[in-house]
Amino acid sequence: MRRIMLLSAGMLALGLTACGAAGAVNPAASPAAPAPTALPDENAPEISEPAVSVEPYSDLRYLPWLDDYAKQTYQPDEYNASDLYTYTYNTGTAFAGAEDEAAALLEACRDPGLGVRSLQARGITGRGVNVAILDQPLLTDHPEFADRIAAYYDTGCEGETGSMHGPAVASLLAGKTIGVAPDAHIYYAAWPSWLKDSRYAADALDWVLEQNEALPEGEKIRVVSVSAAPGSADMFQNTDLWNAAAARAEEAGVLVLTVEGAGTKPDRLMPYPAVLDPNAR
Repeated sequence: MRRIMLLSAGMLALGLTACGAAGAVNPAASPAAPAPTALPDENAPEISEPAVSVEPYSDLRYLPWLDDYAKQTYQPDEYNASDLYTYTYNTGTAFAGAEDEAAALLEACRDPGLGVRSLQARGITGRGVNVAILDQPLLTDHPEFADRIAAYYDTGCEGETGSMHGPAVASLLAGKTIGVAPDAHIYYAAWPSWLKDSRYAADALDWVLEQNEALPEGEKIRVVSVSAAPGSADMFQNTDLWNAAAARAEEAGVLVLTVEGAGTKPDRLMPYPAVLDPNAR
């Protein structure tokens, strides 16, 4: 009996010793003490925030005569290279560190798309075609289209020689580098659409018709582009004068395209039907 009691006590002591040893080699069994929190160093230098990058879709054109566009060079910490395709910029704008990428993107954007380049490669360039544009004043010696302007007429613009919209339309139509029909000739009539008076547009269209009448058969003006709605009484006065001029154009077989109906009623999208067949004149 005494031996059994001693044996039991020995086994219990051995078990307790083993458990204690296991706890000593397994620190995960005990909660770790929290790491000390570092106190801020009052003498440490302040870390400056990076420069704010220009926002995507920003207008970064370099126009030194305008205070808002007088900045020419943007450093790498002032712009995001991945946003280059969203920026509006010109050949005067410089992106330090991304000059080649910016130049390549600018060149790629000169392609009008829609397969136009493939048509031009087949000789479809507008050669021998005369068209007319009624728009804002134009700088006629612009290198993009200077040799494409067949005649220029100013009605009511009081000597203004430049605008945003007119050059854009002329460039897209017959510009050397981005034009859909770079070999077409333009009869350009500038009129002050900002005055909201259709009598100027009517005068411009009548001038186009006079030019067209003097042209030989086969060289007649095919189409007149008007990026406005001079027939809309909601936006212009003297619309009756424009309507009369548009009727004369229809009678002469000249197609006149306006933005009539844009933002208004669908039944006004084609207010001036014209002859589409160039042989029916």
